[in-house]
Amino acid sequence: MKSILSKYNRADRLFYSSNNSPLKDSVCIAGFNEVIYELNSISRSVFIDSLLYQANYKLGIMCDVNKDYARATSSYLQAMKYTSDSGKRFSLNVLSGSGYYNLNNFDSASYFLLRAEESPGEWGSFEDRIRLYNTLGVLYYDNGNYLQSKNYFNQALQLIEAKNPSDDFVYSLQLNMATCFYKLGLFEQALILYRKILKFQLLPDPLYMNMGRAYAGLHQYTEALASFKKVKVRAIPGVLNEMARTALETGNPDSASAWLNQYQREKKSIRSNSLDDGVNELYSGDLDIFNNQPESALRHFQKSLIIFSGNFTDKDIHKNPGNFTGSFAYYRLFEVLVKKASAWEMEYKRTSNPDDLKSAYDSYQSTISFLSYIERSYEMDDAKILLKQKSSEVYTNALIVCLELNKLFPNTGYEESAFLITEKNKASVMNAQLRERSFLLSVRTGNDVAGQERNIKFNIARLNSKAEEEVNAQALQKINNEKSAYEIQLINLRRKMEGDNRFYQLKYSDDFPAIEQLQKSIGSDQSLISFYNTSEKIEVFVLTNSSFHLIELDSGEAIRRNIISWIRILQTSEGGRHVNTNRLKENLYIQFMKPVISLAGNKDEWIIIPDGLLFLLPFESLQGDMDGSLILEKHTISYEFSARFIVENRRYFNIQEVQDPVLSFAPFSQKGADLKAEGMGWLEKLPYSKEEISGLKGRRFENQNASKKEFIKNLNSCPIVHLATHAITDMDNPSASYIAFFPATGIRSEDFLFLDEIYSLRLDSCELMVISACETGRGEYIKNEGVMSFARAFLYAGCPSTINTLWKADDHSTSEIFRIFYKYLEAGYSKSQALQKAKIDFIKNNPVNRDPAFWSHIILTGDPGSLYKKKQPWIWTAFVIAFGTIVFFLIGKRMKKKSTPFTANIGILK
Repeated sequence: MKSILSKYNRADRLFYSSNNSPLKDSVCIAGFNEVIYELNSISRSVFIDSLLYQANYKLGIMCDVNKDYARATSSYLQAMKYTSDSGKRFSLNVLSGSGYYNLNNFDSASYFLLRAEESPGEWGSFEDRIRLYNTLGVLYYDNGNYLQSKNYFNQALQLIEAKNPSDDFVYSLQLNMATCFYKLGLFEQALILYRKILKFQLLPDPLYMNMGRAYAGLHQYTEALASFKKVKVRAIPGVLNEMARTALETGNPDSASAWLNQYQREKKSIRSNSLDDGVNELYSGDLDIFNNQPESALRHFQKSLIIFSGNFTDKDIHKNPGNFTGSFAYYRLFEVLVKKASAWEMEYKRTSNPDDLKSAYDSYQSTISFLSYIERSYEMDDAKILLKQKSSEVYTNALIVCLELNKLFPNTGYEESAFLITEKNKASVMNAQLRERSFLLSVRTGNDVAGQERNIKFNIARLNSKAEEEVNAQALQKINNEKSAYEIQLINLRRKMEGDNRFYQLKYSDDFPAIEQLQKSIGSDQSLISFYNTSEKIEVFVLTNSSFHLIELDSGEAIRRNIISWIRILQTSEGGRHVNTNRLKENLYIQFMKPVISLAGNKDEWIIIPDGLLFLLPFESLQGDMDGSLILEKHTISYEFSARFIVENRRYFNIQEVQDPVLSFAPFSQKGADLKAEGMGWLEKLPYSKEEISGLKGRRFENQNASKKEFIKNLNSCPIVHLATHAITDMDNPSASYIAFFPATGIRSEDFLFLDEIYSLRLDSCELMVISACETGRGEYIKNEGVMSFARAFLYAGCPSTINTLWKADDHSTSEIFRIFYKYLEAGYSKSQALQKAKIDFIKNNPVNRDPAFWSHIILTGDPGSLYKKKQPWIWTAFVIAFGTIVFFLIGKRMKKKSTPFTANIGILK
């Protein structure tokens, strides 16, 4: 034992030596290895375990320093066997996670890092906490979740600035955050940070590398190449790949080829990363595409695909990964799959071989599956939405390929596949939230995970509202830091939720219903009409309970121009009066509505799933035949974000059994509000809002009583909520959009309900949200997710249906339409029928207001069904009673005649 201790002390002195050299490191590593070998050959004791821990831990550190990550990670895992100390195990989890990250084993890296993050805050050293957050930031960065990556870098930065603001690592973290800005497309913001760091002459190689990428993102290629050339190739070999890409983007394929080949030559003598190898193959494929050599490009893309996928090894260019567990560098893998599909399309144009087009289709399907996997792996909606914004073109290209195959091979299932391509990703973010919330409520976990999640989201939304008001830079940074901490809390909570295998399976399962299942959910009098815009066409899918059809409207661009003109006319008409529009309406009927009516027209009820600008179009306002009658007069209309929602079985709700069915608010019925001091202008008086809610059965709040506080307090007390108020939709900054309540405190974050706050509400008891305010159906449009409107927010929060408005309209006409609407709703008509009849009655009562500008701004989104039992008219009821009495009398007489002999016979027998 004395000999072992002597060897350990010798290795330990070299470990702490300030004069390191490769030779000394080698002797140190050999010494610890010898100590571990000899300790394992003798009986274990507390002292031996302590020594084994120290030797393995320090051996891991030495291997880490020398970039032998496999041996380092193995040593950390061995060290973990010999200690139960919580702080030491925290440190070993962080180091093991970092080691696995450096080995590109991202699943194992995530496992150990997340184990460390779940540990209490007092465990582990300050340095280990910094390493943990930094490595998690890098891990999320590699998986393309740049928003969450930035949050972790920010957490590490806060810790280190609080202890030692002059620490050089501050600049490393700022560099990482700047790189996140670059990946988010915020190139100028990234460059501002890069230039700031540059002054300190630290980390020059990664700094110039990232500056070059940012300049390339701004298409400033001269500056990009100048930055790349300042990077030492031995320090960052991947710079040669980025120089090649920059050269290619400037149309210089010879220089691109030279740099790509230089990387291949030099990687044998320098320590290259497998990610760089994958990028080299990817850019080599790009060069082949530039030179119009798709077949060669496909071979390069396949090699890149194998590197990035992690567990896919098939070299056949016709094959694609089907399982993405264990994949890393998500954004690179996505890029390769897309380019591979595009290369197959190019090959098809060259060969006209349908098999090449099928290969393009297969590559797109693999890409779509991968996108679905990524989206489900992200915890934050912001990251999911950003992913959709970056990937929307994939679905359009996949659809075009699918439809081309349908022309080549009709009636072989490609029409149905085209529908699924367009529909599966629609509103998937909202659907995931609704399914997960439903699951958590059904499980009723003791610690109320759903409640914790809701509270965290509400705090994030509250901070977003505060940030809108704040002008002080320091205070704003404090708000952003607090928000970042809440977002990380949300991430950790959702990881715990995934610990439940049922929740995990729900999150990652492919939940989109088959077409046959959709058809079973469509009523005999209903048509489901789903739209999808491509650059040249408008694709229209029409489903009934017994049929499925696709219409391709070839003059898509012309139709869209006419729709834009019609929407502008509706939104800008003063009092509903405008220039003659007969020609425009006829064109829209012939080009747009007539083909749809030919397949869906014989059904009374239309459920419409819009796309793009169609979200702003009230179909009821369009002409339904050449005689000029309106779609409104022929069909009841409701709107949905996705076909998947019609499969949801809504519970039957009988409002007759509820004492107070409607909760209503009219904050500005007596006077407006001057908010100029808050920079928000004047909110006008809404005199007809009092009349709008006066006849509603339930709880009414007006003027100063109609506060946000009362709304939140009473929100789930009634099945219908009606808001007759002002709303502001900020198209440039959705977080600044709000619904106005009475300004009781003078602080807008306390008085108004902001869009972000609605997402964190729990509307389990609300069946219908009526938002009688301006433009509540408008918002930023996200391809395949829909319009980020107030209507979507309330649906997301759990309300099955909303009625909202598309533009500013006459207060009096809006009030009258809603008054009539409730009359029909209480009579038992469905929500869509009640709204249709209310509009038709309004037109009949006000012939001068037949113009759609007066009434078509009000639309129903979501479940169109009934809330009240259908009432039978008293005359019909009396007729049924009278008829029943006569029938009973006649049957009674006949039964009497037939029973007499039978009775007599019985008597005789007696």
